[in-house]
Amino acid sequence: PFRDMDATAASELNAKLGGKTLHKKTKNNYIKRLSEPFDEFVEDEIFNHNFFRSAKSYKIKEEEKFEARDPWSTEDIKKMVESKTAIQMLSKSKTAVSKPWALLICMFTGARISEILSLPLDGVGWEDDVPYFDIKKRRSHSRLKRPASKRKIPVHPTLIDLGFLDYVGRAKRVQK
Repeated sequence: PFRDMDATAASELNAKLGGKTLHKKTKNNYIKRLSEPFDEFVEDEIFNHNFFRSAKSYKIKEEEKFEARDPWSTEDIKKMVESKTAIQMLSKSKTAVSKPWALLICMFTGARISEILSLPLDGVGWEDDVPYFDIKKRRSHSRLKRPASKRKIPVHPTLIDLGFLDYVGRAKRVQK
């Protein structure tokens, strides 16, 4: 029933139906991790406001609800992921996915932010001409939330249209 709803309507229906939600700690972690690259985007004048900063604490009173905003355009997203700041983040990263891309990947796959941010370059694979994210335990100290968390998630066509596969190619060249 949630497929064609905006986030607010889906959240309200989920609450009405008594559905599960993310734990507050998890929500705050998402906000913190996704806010950091946006501070740099604001500093580089790619965006004029870090929308995640207005969500520091998940305890939001009724009178403090977020005002509605227009979604990002494809052009805005391309500016973000192709910016000098994103490339600098890539060069510092030991994983395949910089934080700007992580936001989009989580939005289009439903994967956990920790799964995406820890994904190495070889974690983006191909099977039968379909690119995918290979989510699995990578190191002795890493763990999956549960055994069913090990999975292959196809790369969403929108991510491909935004240049994700080109980005992975650049990442491989930068990190060599």
